[in-house]
Amino acid sequence: MKKSILAAALLSCFASAGMAQSNVTIYGIMDASLARFDDGVNKVNRLDSGRNAASRLGFRGTEDLGGGLKAVFALESGMDASNGTLSGSGAMWNRWSYVGLEGGFGGLRAGRQDSPMRTALNVIDPFMNAGMAGSIDFFGYSPNGTPTTPERVSNQLTYILPGNLGGLNGSVAYVFGESGTAGPQPGSMWAGNVGYGAGPLAVQVAYSKQNGTSATTDATDFLAGATYDIGPVKLHAGVHLDKVESNVNGADVANVRAFLVGVTVPLGDSLKLRSWYINNKEKVANNSNSSAFALSLSYALSKRTQLYTTYLATRNDTLAAIPVVVDGVAGKNGTGLALGIQHNF
Repeated sequence: MKKSILAAALLSCFASAGMAQSNVTIYGIMDASLARFDDGVNKVNRLDSGRNAASRLGFRGTEDLGGGLKAVFALESGMDASNGTLSGSGAMWNRWSYVGLEGGFGGLRAGRQDSPMRTALNVIDPFMNAGMAGSIDFFGYSPNGTPTTPERVSNQLTYILPGNLGGLNGSVAYVFGESGTAGPQPGSMWAGNVGYGAGPLAVQVAYSKQNGTSATTDATDFLAGATYDIGPVKLHAGVHLDKVESNVNGADVANVRAFLVGVTVPLGDSLKLRSWYINNKEKVANNSNSSAFALSLSYALSKRTQLYTTYLATRNDTLAAIPVVVDGVAGKNGTGLALGIQHNF
């Protein structure tokens, strides 16, 4: 019996030594709210999920390979806190699923991950592109091309600049269409972002070129913006140029010029106000403009738990249908209101 105990102890020591260079973190968010949405035709009251930040469960880890090099991975799954089901595409790891290397050269990641456009927008948006006020669904909207801003992308290979460049940051990515056809691959994309952040100022510029956003269209996105923290208020501003064109004859299907202005206002140690206004101008078709307004107040109960309330309003021209939930109704204005709790673990 004593030999068995000794053997188990030795095995435990060897296992610990073998794993000493590795680190795996389990993390997540649970976000639930009482919500009311009105799309101009239908009204719904419901217990909802992810209206301040998407509910999720994730695993991320690193392994020290020596010489300043390390292996990294992340697996992250979105979920609905109200019923326990997977959210998004229904895939198990529908948010992140990547592996890569990091070192003095920067980082290289392969798999499903944030696009450079989303990385840039996370800096510009007062809501960090999260929850019902995440700006990616509104900023650059057109009823003729719908939002084409790439958010999280599968089959993406990304190079990330190292973090020791005096505030300079950025990435470049290629998405493999994997169609098996000759020429430009449907679903493939080139994208990149470059930014600077030091002191009160942060600046981001991003670009993406997508092939085959539909059977007959390609899309080009350009994003530029900045934030400036003046102490009692943090100012946010950005512009988004979104063009969808025919890959048959080159004609514009959608051509949007959009701007965002916003603020983040700390109101003491625990209370915070955030807001933005977005305006989309469609140049291809008349009666296709839209706008949206978001306002949120959050109260931190601790470092990991907060209460929040968020209000969202959309305004649509006759042909526009910018959504408040999933799908908007053409020519109808919408509103949304959520009161909830978010816990990070």
